[in-house]
Amino acid sequence: MDVSNEDHLRKQALQQCGSKVAKCDSYAQNAVAAQAQNVSDQCGYTGGRWSANYNGHKNWCMGAGNAAIASEEHKRGVGLSQCLIGDGGNLPKT
Repeated sequence: MDVSNEDHLRKQALQQCGSKVAKCDSYAQNAVAAQAQNVSDQCGYTGGRWSANYNGHKNWCMGAGNAAIASEEHKRGVGLSQCLIGDGGNLPKT
């Protein structure tokens, strides 16, 4: 492998990493905001999905795949929506 190809691959890897960091930063901010809404609206959800720990959410995200990240975001959103419309009684609280 020549030097220019190695340099290109290195730059590409750094861009992907930076993209993941930005995505996980946003993920963690949204997760913490969802927890704040959970608390303020007295939804009662608990567990890791509902943690207020920004670093915990970001670290989890950094190791997770896109499907797992999307699933967590979806489940959190559904939970809050159900709570707000008053139909969350049949949802698990974790």
